[in-house]
Amino acid sequence: ELWRRALPVPVTHISVQPLDASGPPVLCVGLLGGALHVYQPDGTPRLVRPLADEFREQVTDCLMGWFNAIHSLAVWHRGADGRASLVIGGYAVLVWLDADFRIIGHAFADAPWVYDLLVVPESRPGRGDLYARCGWNHGIQYYEGVPGTGPSGVKQSFGGFMQPMFRMLRRVIPFLNGRSLAFGWVDLAGEPGGAILAATEIGCGVLSTTKRDWLWKLEGGMSLDACGTGRVDGRPVALTGGADGFVTAVDLADGRVIRSWHAGAPVVGLAQSDAGDLLVATRTGVHSLDAGWRPRTACARPVRRALPLGHDRLLISREDHSLELLQLKK
Repeated sequence: ELWRRALPVPVTHISVQPLDASGPPVLCVGLLGGALHVYQPDGTPRLVRPLADEFREQVTDCLMGWFNAIHSLAVWHRGADGRASLVIGGYAVLVWLDADFRIIGHAFADAPWVYDLLVVPESRPGRGDLYARCGWNHGIQYYEGVPGTGPSGVKQSFGGFMQPMFRMLRRVIPFLNGRSLAFGWVDLAGEPGGAILAATEIGCGVLSTTKRDWLWKLEGGMSLDACGTGRVDGRPVALTGGADGFVTAVDLADGRVIRSWHAGAPVVGLAQSDAGDLLVATRTGVHSLDAGWRPRTACARPVRRALPLGHDRLLISREDHSLELLQLKK
């Protein structure tokens, strides 16, 4: 253990963010009540800021939306000095900060808790566009980016109350309900702006940022508990695992299932090495497969959750909440 810190209230969000272009990433922690804590890699506090309190004190033009907790955050802009600015997902609201963590704008979100945010990078077509996901009946929301760091200038009428939209919500793209198992960028031919792999317990799909619509979706008949990306026979795939014990490779380009293997118990985590070998964590143990998905070794242990860490490593959480780090032998 490198460091530990007690917090006064429950954590509603935690992520690692590259706030400084030339420095190491930092740990961003959102707390119930809307405070943001930022920690250096050694645990030194870099920032403690009561953002929700500041929002209530400063913002008088937000009728629709409630910022009482930080549910997600992402970098939406990086200045010439290399410093990043964050956007935050609250309850039916998005909040934009500048590089000094000052509130500079907000926008209504057609959803309750905004749990996932992706911003198209500056190097891509559609730079600055934002995609937000809520897991409950509201799909994926597309906010149109504008040049620079100023507001869009667009307002939305709510019964005659004109609420400013720092970035305008242009479309809500239907998707499945449930917590996100995956919501991240994937590179595909014909998608210069990148595509988004999204997955929940009951399905997965790839969203085109060019068409702002689904390239494909697999819906229903699933009970997924793990989803990530990998390669099979040189093709980029989504790797899924679920309560039925099946591990499946789905072609990212068209949604075809191209490989499947049964683990014998509910799958809770997946990790693939650079060579294509696979680590499969189930509720009863961990299996090692070669690049052709032929079983090599297995070790029995109760596993509650599993998290791939890269470099052929898998972090597992046991039923007693202890942690174990596994590495695939070459």
